[in-house]
Amino acid sequence: MSLSISTRSTLALICVIVVLYVFCAPAQATSGPDQAVSMTEALKYLQALDKYYSQVARPRFGRSLPMRYPSKDMSVEAEANRLLEQRRR
Repeated sequence: MSLSISTRSTLALICVIVVLYVFCAPAQATSGPDQAVSMTEALKYLQALDKYYSQVARPRFGRSLPMRYPSKDMSVEAEANRLLEQRRR
């Protein structure tokens, strides 16, 4: 089925107008009681997630090697050996 040039250009123009309308039309936000309820539920859910992950992600102190610079009278190897011995205890 062959369309004439004027029909093709008309269809192309209609397609361009529809695409521009879809992408350029301002979005309408709907606000209602359902949205307020879902917003409070979402905030409660986010608070629960924050409470859970703040406990899970909290660092555990006292379980890792202390961050210290080597003493001036010790070499780096001697300080590393001292820290390893301290960790074994």
